[in-house]
Amino acid sequence: MKSKILFYLLFLLNKIINVFIYLVIIILLFISLYAIYDYYQVYDNLKIENTIIEEENIFNKYSDNVIGWINIFDTSINYPILKAKDNKEYLNKNYKDEYSIAGSIFLDYRNKKLIDNFSIIYGHNLSNGGMFSDIKKYKDKKFFNKHLNGNIYTKDKKYNINIILISEISAYDEIYSLGSKDNKYILSILKSKSINKINNISDYNQLILLSTCSNKANYRLVLLCYLN
Repeated sequence: MKSKILFYLLFLLNKIINVFIYLVIIILLFISLYAIYDYYQVYDNLKIENTIIEEENIFNKYSDNVIGWINIFDTSINYPILKAKDNKEYLNKNYKDEYSIAGSIFLDYRNKKLIDNFSIIYGHNLSNGGMFSDIKKYKDKKFFNKHLNGNIYTKDKKYNINIILISEISAYDEIYSLGSKDNKYILSILKSKSINKINNISDYNQLILLSTCSNKANYRLVLLCYLN
């Protein structure tokens, strides 16, 4: 009798475990499908040509928090730049202030504007592409050499982006403290940790760091650029 009860309990437990596993699989599948849908919605809505950017006043069309637009030529990096009161606001929110797994490209809240002496711009490294995921492609020397330019648009002006180097640094690197060191020091630190870099590096006034997650825990892949 006891063996029958035990058999029944084990059978019931197995059923419960199977149902739980099926539910987890369904939930994960739903999350994955939503992530894919969310990414393509963002990508389709935002990846537009430069001619459209110049013809339309995107700073009125989009959120009040849009302060610029970044476009690295021949990459997927072609998005508005947002700014909030902290660095969490746009981690999972799009330019329409709606929830979005892909998040947004945003300027460090401590920067007053895009053309500070040294600025940091953040974006997610999405597994299916988009946002700042193309930064990892710069680890390849050939890709690096062929994709060194782009533009940043603000409300008043267009700037040329010139990529200097790609580096992998700690998420807690002193560079993220902003303003604690001058540009010459920042250049020297990132040069010493660079994966790829241009041949002739000078001193630059307007540096921008494009930062995204690395596949190494607590590390970031960064592109250092200068504007002119």
